[in-house]
Amino acid sequence: MYKRQGSTFTSDDDNYNLSSSIRYDYSELWNIGGNVGIRKLNSKQTDNLGVTDSNSSSGLSLDINASRTTELDTMSFGISRAVLPSNTGDVNETDRISFSWSRKITETISTSFNSSYQQTTSAIEENNQERENLNISPAINWQFERNLGLNLAYKYRQQKESELSTNVSSNSLSLTLNYDWDGLRASR
Repeated sequence: MYKRQGSTFTSDDDNYNLSSSIRYDYSELWNIGGNVGIRKLNSKQTDNLGVTDSNSSSGLSLDINASRTTELDTMSFGISRAVLPSNTGDVNETDRISFSWSRKITETISTSFNSSYQQTTSAIEENNQERENLNISPAINWQFERNLGLNLAYKYRQQKESELSTNVSSNSLSLTLNYDWDGLRASR
């Protein structure tokens, strides 16, 4: 149940989901798992004048992931579809594809690559608002001491929105010094 009370309208959304989970160890290296199900959304919005608009929609819900782990590499791939509330009180259907990979180059140096693509649409079929997000982030990590490391990362983000016809992107480069403090210990 999602409820929102705003200055111009109130919304009351009931989301029902029935799913089944599965996990399969394909081999010593590969693991596959996830949830697949069906969902139904009943949505009701009431404005300040007391006019109520009711909608319902149904669809598929899923969250499937596969991972492969070796001595040097870790790789994972996932796809998902979920119904989630937004910060504006709407209920959105979100489709997401993600891929991540990391590799241990030496005892102290490792590299990683993370990426995801997400498409968000309104779960109410009458609304055709759509948003797309793309995230790409490669990084390299140098753990030169047990509790001291250096991380260099690049992040690229892009967002497209159909309703406002916008296409924005951002780039960032970060250099982070990580220190894992052991903390204080007392004994007697």
